[in-house]
Amino acid sequence: MKDQGRMDLLATQMVASKVLQGDDMGAAWFDYRVLHPVQATAIFMSAYRESHSYVMSRRVDMTQTKLNGIRALALADQPQTIRTGLWVARQHADSLCCPYEFYTLAILSFADKCNYSRLPLPGQLYAENFAEHVAESWRDSVAVMPRFASNAAYAADNFSGHQWQRDYIDYLVETVRGRTHPQYALAMVLTNRHMTVEQAVEYFGEELVDRAYNICREITHSGEYE
Repeated sequence: MKDQGRMDLLATQMVASKVLQGDDMGAAWFDYRVLHPVQATAIFMSAYRESHSYVMSRRVDMTQTKLNGIRALALADQPQTIRTGLWVARQHADSLCCPYEFYTLAILSFADKCNYSRLPLPGQLYAENFAEHVAESWRDSVAVMPRFASNAAYAADNFSGHQWQRDYIDYLVETVRGRTHPQYALAMVLTNRHMTVEQAVEYFGEELVDRAYNICREITHSGEYE
């Protein structure tokens, strides 16, 4: 609670209260739901800088100074306009349940393909044309390849019934059921230990789990998972 209070105070020092009212970490990509908005925004800032550097590397000689769009400062030390832009852009990424590296790279790459002379700054990342593009890109991406959380809190062995863990199970169920060939998605879920066999049987039935299990055996060459 002490750390929570310190983070809350830091947030009020960084951005206006009306900006903070837009925070909904319960809608964010699962790896970020365990974080405070201050921590999540710092991660978003790093993602923006890395994406900006990557896109610019295709434009300029990398022997030149890296052009990261914003100065290499801690979030708290960024100018107010940059902090606010990062915060609001991160909220937009959260509303899509989208990883920050995907969000920033999709928008900056789109701007590059549209021949923007200068790539968007954080406060421009949620312009309507960019918002529409990244939402469509994210839908297309997960339709081709399921995305899974990387935080160990979502491993099946670490399940403790927290709300964001239950939300993740719901996401996995929806992801598997939404596939044309659900056995492949379920095999990925089981191979990555995001769900126990018992949970899988409960949600999908033994027949689909057996089909996924056969795929797991081909992947792991062992046929053993808990």
